[in-house]
Amino acid sequence: MSFLSTLFLVAACLAGFGGFVWSTWTHFQDTGERPVGAWLIFVLTPLGVLATVYIVLTQPIYDFLLLGLGLYAVALGLLWWAIVETKDARLPMAFSGDTPAQLLSRGPYSLVRHPFYSSCLLYWLAGAVATGSLLLFAFFVGMTCLYLRAALLEEATFARSFFAHEYRAYAARTGMFVPWLLP
Repeated sequence: MSFLSTLFLVAACLAGFGGFVWSTWTHFQDTGERPVGAWLIFVLTPLGVLATVYIVLTQPIYDFLLLGLGLYAVALGLLWWAIVETKDARLPMAFSGDTPAQLLSRGPYSLVRHPFYSSCLLYWLAGAVATGSLLLFAFFVGMTCLYLRAALLEEATFARSFFAHEYRAYAARTGMFVPWLLP
């Protein structure tokens, strides 16, 4: 792999990590609680980033480099779109279990119910695809399980909230992590 390709891949990985860290600490409402799922995300994320950078720097990567870079770009675009769209919302952190104060359905929320989680999943998939690493694919699967658990917890809180009826209709027309491909 060329120096430039390595540089782009490492930069994309670190830019995504920086965006996720920044949004976690400045964009989301921190209640001070740290459920196990949140701790797992906080611990596994930097380990996954280190593993990705190590693999990029030590293993030949050719076949799906451009696809991986494209997935990183989509992940970052979705992350920042969601941040801009929710800048005044002060959303709860993952696994908080807080009762929803509002139902968002505009911007990226018009495409998927969980754009922040979708962005994270695209990020982990990007590293796995770009490197072809089985370790990073396993990491993607593990993170998918964590984010699915967090999303289901949030959806359960909506089901018990003032927005329950409206959320059911919203969920019927909007995919959880991937937009519905058929109307």
